[in-house]
Amino acid sequence: MSEALRLIGLTQDGALLPVLLACAVVWMTMTVCQLRGDVASLRDDHRKMDAALRRMAEDVAFLRGRAERQPAP
Repeated sequence: MSEALRLIGLTQDGALLPVLLACAVVWMTMTVCQLRGDVASLRDDHRKMDAALRRMAEDVAFLRGRAERQPAP
């Protein structure tokens, strides 16, 4: 095992830096992927809420128009 570590350079001074940088790159990549998925999910949720609010606004407009057409007692 020590021979393999020596061959890839992990027993030398400063050898941990490339490993840490590789870990940081992997972590950032996974974070960006997760954020993209979260943003897409929020965008879909906002579209659904927009459609629901538009339907509700149409219902309210219909009801208000209908109530205004009725004669006052």
